[in-house]
Amino acid sequence: MNEVISHVVQALDAVDERFYGLDDIAFTNDTLIDTDTIRKLERRFMIEFSLQYAAIMDKSDIDYDGVEYDFEVPKKFMWCENPDLEIRQTFECLNNRRDVDMLVYFETQPDFLVHASQQNMNDQRLIIEAKVNPRAPKGQVYKDIFHTLIYANKYSYRNSVLLLANTELSRWLQWLSDYRDGGLYLGCSERLRDIYVISKQSAQAATEIVTLANYLNA
Repeated sequence: MNEVISHVVQALDAVDERFYGLDDIAFTNDTLIDTDTIRKLERRFMIEFSLQYAAIMDKSDIDYDGVEYDFEVPKKFMWCENPDLEIRQTFECLNNRRDVDMLVYFETQPDFLVHASQQNMNDQRLIIEAKVNPRAPKGQVYKDIFHTLIYANKYSYRNSVLLLANTELSRWLQWLSDYRDGGLYLGCSERLRDIYVISKQSAQAATEIVTLANYLNA
């Protein structure tokens, strides 16, 4: 585990228990009704995580000077002059699911990133896709995996993280296996070693850090 990933773990462990809490949320036939509450939960959690990470950045020996927050949608890898057909096929497959609107997700920012700029491909430091919703539908989990693989492979982020807070790891891992077995986009096997799955199932739980390569036996 390198120092940047260590900072992610420190920031996660510093998030207070109250940010894991859920108000009353209604389900019918295992379908979430109160989607606004879940969005607020994830937004509140990641804002607090960002504040904790920023505090670590200020005290770190790592040079964080010059980094900024920026975004460029991954759609260019599907509909450009020389598209990546594996990415396009996975996008189209996931977009056919009822539990996720891929066009909306591909127009929103990742949950957290640290880099110099899209023009400086040598300083793409950290990208995080977080899942805080304990009852997230399968399509949203697939989307996070797909997004992270695109950033790791196409934007050359040195550290990519799938952050699972308040989320059952065994359920998520089953869906990771389903994603792989469905023939969806995985990118280069070498990049899987630079993608970390960081899981903390509750505020009191121990934090687990495993690479995606280990989970996929790649």
